[in-house]
Parts: sequence; structure tokens; C-alpha cells
Amino acid sequence: GEPIPTQRLLDGLEGRVSATLCDSVQNMEIKNRYSVLTDYPGYICGRAKRGFTCSATGLAVAAIQRCLDSWDGDTNQVGLVIAATNSADRPLPCLGFELLAGLPGRLPDDANVLNMQNMGCSSLIKALDVARMFVALNPGKKAVVVAVEAITGLAERLVANHYRSFKETRRMSDQADMARERRNTQRFLFAMLFGDAAVAFVLGGSRREGLLGFGPAVHATNLRPADTDILRMNEGGIHMPILEEFPFYEMSDEVPQRGAAYASEILARLSRRYRLDNDVEKGILPKFDFYNIHTGSKKILNGVFRTLDVDPLGSQARESLDVLSRCANTATCSAGLMLAQRSAAPARDGVGLLLAFGVGFSASAAIVGAL
Repeated sequence: GEPIPTQRLLDGLEGRVSATLCDSVQNMEIKNRYSVLTDYPGYICGRAKRGFTCSATGLAVAAIQRCLDSWDGDTNQVGLVIAATNSADRPLPCLGFELLAGLPGRLPDDANVLNMQNMGCSSLIKALDVARMFVALNPGKKAVVVAVEAITGLAERLVANHYRSFKETRRMSDQADMARERRNTQRFLFAMLFGDAAVAFVLGGSRREGLLGFGPAVHATNLRPADTDILRMNEGGIHMPILEEFPFYEMSDEVPQRGAAYASEILARLSRRYRLDNDVEKGILPKFDFYNIHTGSKKILNGVFRTLDVDPLGSQARESLDVLSRCANTATCSAGLMLAQRSAAPARDGVGLLLAFGVGFSASAAIVGAL
């Protein structure tokens, strides 16, 4: 569909959002997003019914079809299919199994299917790393990796009389009122933060046949035990199986600071493991030609760039900021959209860092590019 401007969402709420909260949204630097909902602005603002232009599975099927159509290889060589998402159409069957049903004859039904669901924003890099190992161990075989998000389908109508920033809610004296208003703020930010997308890859073992190389990867999960709760969605599990309406996505104030810490740690691990040209012990991190980094806002992204000593206004940061601005936070898909933008560029030489972190709390990073 057409891109949906952030300003259109704010205008539709007709003054029900405080100036401070509006400024916070503008500072995210998310200009547009796409949605699987028929009329996302109308639905969010309480004027339109909830309807879908397509499903998450349908979006993933379309991405795989486009990917295979642009590849001149033999699909019978595909031995592994990995499907990653945080917003599947339904809990069971998982996305990967539905994809093979939606692509009869295009993907071999004897391929190993691996589902990576509800693993947060770093799961695409984890999936690509698993696929890389598979094709290395199985010469002549290929792997298909697809990520899809239809997160706007989890957004709630914004029907409260007024929405305030977290800073404004902290001034409230009544604890119950403050808790209610903070939940409203979280719901509002969810509606502004996310967008929908799908991205698919074919991975092979030969460097000569690819647009981009995917090299060594490292991972870090829950460096601090309490990190597991800084991003969470509790409803829908066995402890809270019945949903009255929508699951509630909660984000701690610690996310920017912890995200920057994970970015620094994951790059240090990459340096130590693969002996990149730097002195990690002295705090000197390696330099790359480009940085494809997924985060949920420009504020967090700038914090990561400061940690890595990268100029956010320079060409090294271009894809990271462009994808955030054009597509919003597409969770699992963001890193893939950055790679797609770089692979389509006239000059795509160089070696870069691909990095994402999120729910888990978990981070993954890989070396990508002209390897």
C-alpha cells in the first residue's frame, strides 16, 4: 500500500496528544510506515473498522515469490527454510509451515523448516547465521530465510481523552491514575513506533553468486538477568492465556542505555573472536565502511552511533536512518530492509556491520558486504 505519514496519525487524534508527547514522536524521526490494515489512520483514531489488506503469511509468501523470481537458481536445491516473525497470523501452525502451504511447488516439501517466532528484533541475524552454517555443511544446498512483521495488527484504537508523555505522568500524585496514564502512553507509542514489512533471502555457499556476503556473527543474550524484562508482552502465554483485547507491549526506560551497552559488547566480542584490526582491551573498536543498525528510534540509534564513534550524519549511517524514517520500526525486518537498500545501491562495495537488539534481551551482529 501507500506510506502512512506519522503526521497524519497525529492530526487524526485532533489535539488529544500533549505537545510534549508530540515532540517525542517527532524526535523519533519516523516519517512513514506501511500497514496491513485497510485504513490504519482511521482505525487508530477510532473512525474506521478493523480490516486487513493482507495477512502476515500472505506478505511473507509475496516476499519469497519476489525473491525466487529474481534468482536464477534451482529451488530444488533449497534444503532449509527459516521463518522469523513476532506477529504471526495465529499461534499454530507456525509461519514456516504455512509458507510451504502457500507456495506449493515453489519450495521443496522435503526442506527442513525452522520457525523463529517471538524472538524480538535480533532474530533475522540469528536466522542468517544458522543458514550460513547450514550451507557451509551441505555443499550444493541453499537456504531460504524470510522475516515478516504485521505489527500494526496488534495496535489498539487510541480512544482515551488525552495522551501524556512519561515525564508528564510522573508528576501525577495518584498512583492508580499514573499507572493508567502510563499504559495509555505505551499504547500510543506502540501505534506510532511500528510498521509492517517482509524480506526474503536465498543463501548459498559461493561468494561469487551473491549480491552481498554474510560473514562471521556473534550473539549476546541477557548480560544482566534483569534485562529479560525491559521489553515484554505477557499476555497470550500459559500464565495469561485469555486476551480480552490486545496484548500489551511494555518498554522500560532503560532500553536506550542497555541497547548501547549491548552494541558495545557485541562488537567487542566480534573483534575478539575474529581478531579484527583493533585493540579491544584499550576500548578501541573496529571501523567499518557502513553500519546497518536496527533500533526503534533516532534517539536510541544516535546513542549506539556515539558508542561506536560513528557520525550519524555521515554516509556510514545512511541505511540505518533511511529505513527507520521510511518504514518505522519493522522489528525482525529492519536489518533485512537495510541490506536490501544497500544491495540495490549502484556502489555497494565495502565491508559493514549488521547489528540488531531487542526483546530477550538479545543482540546479534555480523560482518556483511564484499567479503
